[in-house]
Parts: sequence; C-alpha cells; structure tokens
Amino acid sequence: MIKNLKVSVIIPIYNTEQYLREAVDSVIHQDIGFEDNVQIILINDGSPDNSEEICLEYAGMYPRNIQYIYQDNAGVATARNKALQHVTGSYVLFLDSDDMLGDDVLSKTYTMLEENRQIDVAAVRVKLFEAKDEYHVLDYKYKGDEDRVIDLLEDYDHIQNSCSNTLIRYSSLESKKFNEKLKYSEDLTLMCEILLESNKLGTVPSATYYYRKRED
Repeated sequence: MIKNLKVSVIIPIYNTEQYLREAVDSVIHQDIGFEDNVQIILINDGSPDNSEEICLEYAGMYPRNIQYIYQDNAGVATARNKALQHVTGSYVLFLDSDDMLGDDVLSKTYTMLEENRQIDVAAVRVKLFEAKDEYHVLDYKYKGDEDRVIDLLEDYDHIQNSCSNTLIRYSSLESKKFNEKLKYSEDLTLMCEILLESNKLGTVPSATYYYRKRED
C-alpha cells in the first residue's frame, strides 16, 4: 500500500455483489487522481454472496491502492471501526457499497478542507436514484452554488445525519469509534461528536453523492 495518500475511502460490504463494482469504480474514476491520491479499504462483513471475489479482483488490479479485509459478520459499525485502523489518508470518506460518488466529490471536498482548517467535515448533496429520483430531504443546507462554512450554533437545523456523503479530517476521527451497540444511526452519533467540537460544517453544493434507493 502507498502511505500518506490524500484520501482513504472505506467501503463496508454485506450482500451487495450486484452493486459493488459500480461503487468501487466510482472511486477509481475520481478526478482527484486515484492511483496517486486515494486508498480504498474494502471491508467484508462476512457477506455470504460473491462479494469477496470482486474485492480480491480489484485488490489484485490495484495492490498499491486497494486493501481487502474480511471479518465475520458483526455489523457496519464494527466493520468501519476495523477499517479505520488501516487508514493511510489525511481524510476519510465512508462509501456504502450500493451507492456511488460523483466524479468530483473527493477533489472538491478535499480542496474545501485544505482551505478551511477550522472545519473537519465537508458534505456534498445526496441524490436518490433507482426507486426514487430526488434529492435528500436535508438538501436545503446547500444554498446557491458556492461552498460555505455553516455555523451550527446559528443554523442549528442544518443537520448532518450521515457520514457517507462527507469527507472527514482523519485527525478528528482518531480518538473516536462508531457505537457498535447501535443497529442504525451509528453514523449520526459519530457525526454529532465530531461537529460539536467545532460547531462548523462545510457544504459543497456542486458535488453529488448518489444514494441508491433500492427497488427491494
């Protein structure tokens, strides 16, 4: 693995073999320059399908950038916590294995965090696709076309409910973990811990995270 890359993308995997290639390819095609700047950590949470074969294929294609880890099924929080131990990037993004990144997500959020050292989180818009074609209900945070830093003490209704559509400064994650006792919203609690330290949230309206609203 290449050390000291700009961004590490953690992808927890469970029963998503039909979508996994699209997720991984969306990281490989980032305009930030995948092979020079990005680490992918594929963490298989004991998936019973053929996800492991796909992971090993990609790890074989990009051995300097992609790391594959297997664990017995323990849930997404445990998977993310385990993957965090292998991060080499200065920033981290958690991509769900049935979703996709727009091509410029990493470059634009990376630039915002580099230029605004007072914030630890840069979020992009969430667009639902497949069973629904609409933006997420919290899309009102993204006003206009310009990046902005939100003061959460003033705009306290600008909720950040997910870690998946955000780039996070790794130093803000080092002393934290996802709550492995929670069955859902484990990322919401972690985001609150991070954001309450600075009371600041960066938003990047020109980049998009594609959230698959599955037909099933």
